[in-house]
Amino acid sequence: MLVKWLEPVIESRCEEINDEILKAEVGEIYSSMIRIIKRNKHLGENESYELENHFLMAVRNAVEVSYRRGLIDGISIYRK
Repeated sequence: MLVKWLEPVIESRCEEINDEILKAEVGEIYSSMIRIIKRNKHLGENESYELENHFLMAVRNAVEVSYRRGLIDGISIYRK
């Protein structure tokens, strides 16, 4: 119940973390991936877009799952 109440805060914080990661830590990896995709002449524009989108979604999902599990673990520890 507490997690549902915190949902807007969780979503906002996940967005902030995702932006930080893409700008800092993953930025170089992301740039490298985009260069590789653009050099590949066998990929169509839609396929290139799909690959980029899947990468971004994987990062976003990893952030959200990690943040939520950490929050739930923290709440569980606090309650003990």
